[in-house]
Amino acid sequence: MHDGNDMAGKRRAKLGKLDWFAQLRQSVIKRILHGSSPQQIAGQTRLELHPISVSHETI
Repeated sequence: MHDGNDMAGKRRAKLGKLDWFAQLRQSVIKRILHGSSPQQIAGQTRLELHPISVSHETI
């Protein structure tokens, strides 16, 4: 039987896209520093057809 706290801990321990993909992370950071919003960044990555997209919630 799984404990609810155990499952929540496993979800928190899961790494996200920005943790796994350094190039994507650097691109997001650069765009934030230049004044882009998370929504703009998410849209730009989709329009530029990046192999990995990211949602504004992740940013």
